[in-house]
Amino acid sequence: MIPSDLNLDAYDPHSDGFNFIHEISTAYVLTDALNTAISLNLFEQISKYDETGVTTETLSQKLELQEIFLREYLELLKNLGFLFEWQGSFSNSLLTKQYLLADSPNYAGDLIRVNDAKRLTWKNLKESLTKTLNNNQNKHLQRLKMNAMINQHVAKQCSEFFAEINGSILFIGDNCAAIVLEFLTSFPHCSAKVIDPYFDLEAIPKDLISKINIKNINLDLQNEFQLIILSNSIFEPYQVKKYYSLLTDKGLVMVHDYFKEHKRIRSSIYSLNQLLDNGLAVKSVNEIQAPFLANNFYTINLVPLDSDTAVFFAAKSQQVLSDLNLSLIQQIKYPIIELGFEDVIEIKTDSVVVTEFAKNKCAFGCSSANLKHCDENHIPLEETKRLISSYKRALLLKGAPGTGEFQRKVLKAETLAFKKGFHKAFAFWAGPCSICNECDLFKPCKNTKNRRPSMEGSGIDVFETVRNNHESLKTLSERGEFVKYFALLLLE
Repeated sequence: MIPSDLNLDAYDPHSDGFNFIHEISTAYVLTDALNTAISLNLFEQISKYDETGVTTETLSQKLELQEIFLREYLELLKNLGFLFEWQGSFSNSLLTKQYLLADSPNYAGDLIRVNDAKRLTWKNLKESLTKTLNNNQNKHLQRLKMNAMINQHVAKQCSEFFAEINGSILFIGDNCAAIVLEFLTSFPHCSAKVIDPYFDLEAIPKDLISKINIKNINLDLQNEFQLIILSNSIFEPYQVKKYYSLLTDKGLVMVHDYFKEHKRIRSSIYSLNQLLDNGLAVKSVNEIQAPFLANNFYTINLVPLDSDTAVFFAAKSQQVLSDLNLSLIQQIKYPIIELGFEDVIEIKTDSVVVTEFAKNKCAFGCSSANLKHCDENHIPLEETKRLISSYKRALLLKGAPGTGEFQRKVLKAETLAFKKGFHKAFAFWAGPCSICNECDLFKPCKNTKNRRPSMEGSGIDVFETVRNNHESLKTLSERGEFVKYFALLLLE
């Protein structure tokens, strides 16, 4: 297993800040370890011995390396999860077989080479930030970047949004052979027209080549397309009117790209790379959506993929969007984030911890205990357990103070989920009820419509529930420390 501290996430104020800085400052070590393995063709060499494994002695002779140093290097790769060792012999791990062997459909070697090629730019970032934009980027590097962005795994996720495609598809992008191949394979009755200066015909099986028409970007196209797929940071708002004219009445546009709102650190790194290379920064969802709305399209905003990229959909017909294979969770996650939450985390309800301790801590450890805005906003412990167990899905909504503002956002999230089809949407929020600007704590509540139970007051151990779902939360020892708020939105 790769250590969890290698995940590229923003600094969490509830973790050790010194270690966070230390990990960033030494990350180059791990980068060089992986880049060296690729340049040595190490994993390919080891794959020749995968049935029995290969000893350090044999491998050092094959690669002409010092055995004493190679041994420590292989130990590092093993600890990172790339190799497996048994009785002194090394073989490739499942991770390596899936992503680091050239014949794997999910090969990530191009991604690694891209990042390695960018090392000089980042090593001299101060000078890079002052240079003139270069729109004539090395074509080989550009090809590698696009190969890295769309591999077979990502292409498969894109195709799974569609039940059937029988018409013509227009692919616009750089080096999009992987996604073209996936769609032609998954939908044998469709054909493809491609605008791609780097299109690799060698990646397409011979029996499918006849279904592909490589177009020059200046040639006229007709309104014949059931689907237009744009990818690789080539989206330009001024082209939306043209897309509209190219679609059939039931046509749809899918934009696949990095987005500022998805995987924020990774997208920031990619955006700066793109800007330094060719002047094309990563766009926000709103920048993508605005021209479509201005041209009377219906849209589905951000649908994250299991990668650094995400997709955006636009269509002439609302029904076309409704026919996509999108789960309700996929449809509501980004709209909920747009309400002002820092993150929305899909969880299983059996990860929610309900305990007498949490309820007792509220009853005996809080200055709001027995006051109306707390006493009237809780659920008995056993009822909380029964309620949560009757749901299969839930979302953790992550935010920050103030309390009233956070709770009003939670209510909006519950309403949004209800309107999207989750008729049993029900929220637990954080802390005593603070939604009203004025509240007489000694008279009955006049705003029963907007009352919701608190997680803690109903017996939910927020700390353990959050930790069960790979988020950090700790008690605060000093006034002024960073505060996190969480709410639980049950969905069915």
